[in-house]
Parts: sequence; structure tokens; C-alpha cells
Amino acid sequence: MFALTACSVRTGPLDGSAPSRPATASAGPTASASTAVSGNQCPMAFDASEADFYPVQPSFSAGYTMSIQKLDSTTASWAYEISGDFPYSQWMAWYLYDIKGVPLFKFSDTAITADPGSTNPYVPGNKILAAPRSYHIYLMPSTTPSSVVSSMQSAGTNEAVMPSSSSTPGVSIVSRSYWSSSNDNLGSYDRFGYHGRRTRPPRRSRRSSRIRRPGS
Repeated sequence: MFALTACSVRTGPLDGSAPSRPATASAGPTASASTAVSGNQCPMAFDASEADFYPVQPSFSAGYTMSIQKLDSTTASWAYEISGDFPYSQWMAWYLYDIKGVPLFKFSDTAITADPGSTNPYVPGNKILAAPRSYHIYLMPSTTPSSVVSSMQSAGTNEAVMPSSSSTPGVSIVSRSYWSSSNDNLGSYDRFGYHGRRTRPPRRSRRSSRIRRPGS
């Protein structure tokens, strides 16, 4: 099964609040909007196939999501917030590709910082069934000031900078979750590694049309 959904989004100014990150994140920027957008509303491809059929899917033991965003004079200034729970699977990652499929950035499972009070189960020594297990990732516009990027990095925020619209007409935001824990008889998880209400799949939840410097 391969399905696409679409959405229309309203963007607005920031509300002045900082992303929910570790204690040092208070110095970081904000990337929120007046209207949140769920993954069910955004342009997103959901793959639940039973056979290999395209390059981004090397195995049907894996679950994938893919969102494609056009970059133009309107969207080039948008920021994206990805929120979700670490899946119950052997490994997972988020990728940012240009429109030609050239990889621009990768968030490996062990490198993603969990939300305060949550646990990243992929870090060696952590429990693989740990709960809670939420995380956030921020994809910032190419116009983001270097001082803001530095603040986010210093705060331990999971962040990457989007390419400019002059370098590529669009991007793909891809997630991969491979070998669900059900393959190891650890529970009745789906191919993405999600199970009932024990966790929630990721969603691209917010966009903003502009950003603010810390403290502004």
C-alpha cells in the first residue's frame, strides 16, 4: 500500500516560547507557529508494501515516511518541527534529501537527543523498552542566523539547516524504522515499531514564517 495525503497550512509569527529541550535550551530559538499541522494533514507518503519496489526502501521489514516540500519564495523561510516517540525497532533515522535524492543530513538513532524526562532506547546501556521515549527535531530555514544555530547546538537541540531555494527547488524529509521488535518476539508491533497507545508515530507538527533570535 502506498498513499499520499495533502494539506493547506497557515503560517504566523512566533509565540515567543522556546523549544522544549534540556535545561540549557532556554537560550535557544523558537520554531513554532500559531497553527500546528499534524502529519495526517501534511503531504506525506506512507509505505506499507509487501515487496521492494523503489530505491528509498531497501527492505520490506522497514517502515518509511516521506514528506516532500517545495522550496520557493514562500516556503523557503519556513521552519519544521518533527515530534514523535522512538519506535520499538532495531534502528531508526531521519534524513533530509534534496529534490534529486542527494542526502543533505542524517539524524542517526543514537545521535538524537531525547526530550527532558525521556530516554533514547538506542543509546548503549539504555533499556530498549524504556518509556517515555519522545524526541523533537527542528529543521531551520537557510536564512537562520548563525548565532541561532550555535545556540541550538550548544543547547543540545536536534537541528539541521534547510538548503536555500536557489540550491534546490525542494527537499524530501524521510524517516526509516527497521526491523520492528515484533521480529524478536518482544511484542505485537507494526513494521514501523509502533504498538497501540504505547507510543506515537512522528509527525511534522509546526511551521513558522520567521524566526526570532534568543531573548527577542
